[in-house]
Amino acid sequence: MSRVISGIILGLLLGIWTFIAIRYAYPVWQVMIATGCFLATAGKLEGLWKVLVTLLSGILWIFLTMWVFTELGLGRYNIPVAIGVTTLIIYAQTALWFLSFIMAALCGAAIHFGTILRGDPWWHSILAVIVGPILGYLAELIGSFIIKRDQT
Repeated sequence: MSRVISGIILGLLLGIWTFIAIRYAYPVWQVMIATGCFLATAGKLEGLWKVLVTLLSGILWIFLTMWVFTELGLGRYNIPVAIGVTTLIIYAQTALWFLSFIMAALCGAAIHFGTILRGDPWWHSILAVIVGPILGYLAELIGSFIIKRDQT
């Protein structure tokens, strides 16, 4: 029952976010991906921090590799090489426990890459990977509060 209530609350929160996002041209699909990454963790506050850090690391790595390979003048090979090197770095960073959530790091890189390809501002990536997991966490928190309240 807790999952159903949290799911309903998350649906409402994502609906509200989408309404706001469409009005102000903020990211929608990126937030949904970042929310999904939070849901793939064990949840709770530990999951929130882990997914935030790894999503942001993915953004950082794709940004840095694309910048470096653009500066090197690789032309049409810039993007494929940057994505390959970013993936290698993301796999290497799993040696650090707080960066070991590969899925979130790859999603962070994909969010940033897709945002840039669409021509959206770079900060939409950052906004999405912060808002998405927080919405997931809030849904979990509110859902557990409702369940506990009904049990008393």
